[in-house]
Amino acid sequence: MNTLLTRRLLQLLPMLFFISLVAVLLVKLAPGDPVAAYITPRMAPEDIERIRQSLGLDKPLVTQYVLWLKNVLRGDLGYSLIYHRPVLEMIGERIPATLGRVAAAGDRAGDPAGPAGGGI
Repeated sequence: MNTLLTRRLLQLLPMLFFISLVAVLLVKLAPGDPVAAYITPRMAPEDIERIRQSLGLDKPLVTQYVLWLKNVLRGDLGYSLIYHRPVLEMIGERIPATLGRVAAAGDRAGDPAGPAGGGI
């Protein structure tokens, strides 16, 4: 049992790496500019470039990804541009509700009238 768990955990690492790579590429290929959320009409081009540098968007994509990966491994998931809060804090607030739904779904899965039981 321990070897199966160990093997599964080791398989999880490359999969998470691949998923993170795909996610970063999709975000990069998406239309629009992340700096646009900070720009005002009267902003000078130097200020726009300073924002781009502070977000690390002036660096090559590989460098951006490596820096992001280092931060994630340290527990820093970044800052939400929409909610203006740390992402890890927002995830932490939602974990209790998520675990409650998982528990309810697990309880329901054992019910013969539940989704797996057919409920005919």
